[in-house]
Amino acid sequence: LRHSRQAEYSNIRIQFGVAKGWNRGNDGEIHQWFGDGTYALTAQYRGLNSKPFEMIALVFRDENDDENSNWNTGEVKTMCIDRLKQTNNPQEVVELAQRCDRFFDVGVYYYPSLQPWTSESGKVVLIGDAAHAMPPFLGQGANQAIQDAYSLASKLADLKKGRFSTVKNALEAYEKQRKIPTTLIQLESRLLGVLETAGDSSGSEDSGIVLPGFVRDAFFYAT
Repeated sequence: LRHSRQAEYSNIRIQFGVAKGWNRGNDGEIHQWFGDGTYALTAQYRGLNSKPFEMIALVFRDENDDENSNWNTGEVKTMCIDRLKQTNNPQEVVELAQRCDRFFDVGVYYYPSLQPWTSESGKVVLIGDAAHAMPPFLGQGANQAIQDAYSLASKLADLKKGRFSTVKNALEAYEKQRKIPTTLIQLESRLLGVLETAGDSSGSEDSGIVLPGFVRDAFFYAT
């Protein structure tokens, strides 16, 4: 594709931690926690040979888009624990983070889905995250990629049946069918990320839209 495609940083980061064994809860239990400008997800799950693990994912606003390229577990763990304490998360969430022995940190990026997906030659087309990578807050990345694949396969089948005159026409029809739905889901996912990190009191002028905490609380109470 000749078109310039630049991923955009959402001003949201996620820190993940994993601990061996369970200290609380039942098999497969999942909890959501809201702090001052943070959202934490904790869960129990089983790995290979049914070994039990617990995980935490801490979502927060941060204009710093540097990646933890060295996978410095100690540094990320310290930052995660400090942030949990500073944003008034429950002690049991802090204790889970303290037990974690694996950590990594990622920035949340997305591709504006209205950019072209089909090459000018009509020989190359994008699907899934390559076309419309989106924030993870709705869990729709893989789902939308599967729907893309089904739509593309249907248009190519229609090409074989003579319903399109060229491959490029078929690819453009696929793009037209999938672009609006994926754009709407991407916008909804970005909005959910803003809601989940509402109440940020960092005072940063560069962290994008920041909503007061009561807006988030009212939204999730109502839904």
